[in-house]
Amino acid sequence: MLLPLVLAFALSSPDLKDGTMIPKAFAWNKDGCGGENRTPRVAWDAAPAGTRTFNLTVVDHDASKPGGWTHWAVLHIPASTRTLGDGPVSGAVILRNSFGTLGWGGPCPPPGSLHHYTFQLRALDARNRTVGLAKIVPVYSR
Repeated sequence: MLLPLVLAFALSSPDLKDGTMIPKAFAWNKDGCGGENRTPRVAWDAAPAGTRTFNLTVVDHDASKPGGWTHWAVLHIPASTRTLGDGPVSGAVILRNSFGTLGWGGPCPPPGSLHHYTFQLRALDARNRTVGLAKIVPVYSR
């Protein structure tokens, strides 16, 4: 059995940068976090050959919840899509985040600790195998 080659491609954001602090405007707006919970925009370059869909997840693995705290999960993003933000994408499925709401749920870690937010975009082929992987990891603390 041959496994597909997983290729790297680029994920970027005009709102967030890898390794830098997430602006407060994108933080959760409840539980003492005081943000605006604005959805960050993300973009990516050409998909690896064979891509049928993308799945985007944003997870804080520094959270004490087993498996991390999911802040955003969007599945079945069409292969022709190159950006994602607050608006709907035809065919995509938006899942509930760990706050229990649909869509983006911004950072809201306990005071004093630095948390890393892994934005991971998987390119999937017709058999739902990963053929490409892109990520950025901005940080947040309060």
